[in-house]
Amino acid sequence: MRRQRSGEEGFTLIEIMLSVVILSIVGLTMTGFFVQSLANAKGNQSKTVMVNLARNALFYIEKQSYDKLAGHFDLRDEADDHPSLTSRLCRPAACSAYSDLVGHSEVLAAVLNPTVNGITYQITIEYQDSLHEQMRASADRKAIAPYLIPVKVTVKNAAEPANKRGWTEVEGYITDEAIR
Repeated sequence: MRRQRSGEEGFTLIEIMLSVVILSIVGLTMTGFFVQSLANAKGNQSKTVMVNLARNALFYIEKQSYDKLAGHFDLRDEADDHPSLTSRLCRPAACSAYSDLVGHSEVLAAVLNPTVNGITYQITIEYQDSLHEQMRASADRKAIAPYLIPVKVTVKNAAEPANKRGWTEVEGYITDEAIR
C-alpha cells in the first residue's frame, strides 16, 4: 500500500535557486567593500610614506648650517619673495644650485628626490614668512623668533602630482644651533 506524506520535506528547486541568487548579490556587495578597503589601505600606506619622507627632509635640513639657511631664505623683514629648496632645481645628477647650503649636494639631491617602493617623490621646502611674522608680532614668541625658521615641506608623488592623495604637507621649524 501506498502511504501519502502529510508534510513537505526539503526545499524546492525554485527556493534553492532564489537563495543562491540572494547569496550571490550579498557576496558581490561584500567584494566591492573589500576592494574599496584595499584601495584605502594602499592610499594610507602612500600617505604614511610621504609624511615620513617629509620628516626626513626636515630633519636633514635642520642639521645644516642655520646661518646659511637663514641667508638662503632671506629672513630680512622687508623681503617679499622667499626662495624654497625644491627638487626641480636639485636633480640627482646635478644639485649645484644648493651646494653653498649643504656639505654634500648629492645627499640633498637624494633627500629631495627619493624613490621608495618604485615610486619617485618630489620634495619642496618652503619658508613660511607669514608664520614668522606672527611669531615676531606675538609678545610671548618674540624672543624665540630669531632662532627659528618656520618651513612647510611638501611631498608629491612625481607620477600623480595633481591627485589629492598624491601629495602631503608637513610644517616644522629649522632651529638655530644655539638652542639645539
